[in-house]
Amino acid sequence: SMPTAWSELARAAVSEAIASLQSARAVEGAVLLTALHGQAAHLRELHGKMMQRAGERLPHYRDQLLKRLQEILAGQALVTSEHLVRELALYAERIDVTEEMVRLAAHLDALNGLLAGGSETGRKLDFLAQEIGREINTTGAKANDSVLTALVLDAKLALDQIKEQAANVA
Repeated sequence: SMPTAWSELARAAVSEAIASLQSARAVEGAVLLTALHGQAAHLRELHGKMMQRAGERLPHYRDQLLKRLQEILAGQALVTSEHLVRELALYAERIDVTEEMVRLAAHLDALNGLLAGGSETGRKLDFLAQEIGREINTTGAKANDSVLTALVLDAKLALDQIKEQAANVA
């Protein structure tokens, strides 16, 4: 009969529409996941560079400090190594980002684990992004170095892209 034929047709059309929607979603999901993996890898690379640069700041600062003190004193008096050590210790304390780098590494491991799982990651991804952002921002605040600051800005950019992509992961 006529209604049965129509309902068959409608049912076929609906299931076809659902199938194509699901395959489009799968493609979109795969593209998103690839983009997220790319940003995560980029953050991992930046983390390595930040750690390296963080370690290089102190000798550089020591040389600058010594030069500045010698200019100020202009050979009138000797800078005692005691003064230098005290000043360096204070500075080292103020710019130390070891804890931030350790926590950032842990968050990036968690991010990789989350992306590898590929399950309902939206909310967890959002939470991790906030945690990663906190460590990056603190590192930026303690950077006191143009190279490290540039790396921090790159990391913020990568994180922003992760947040945008996370918003698309339901």
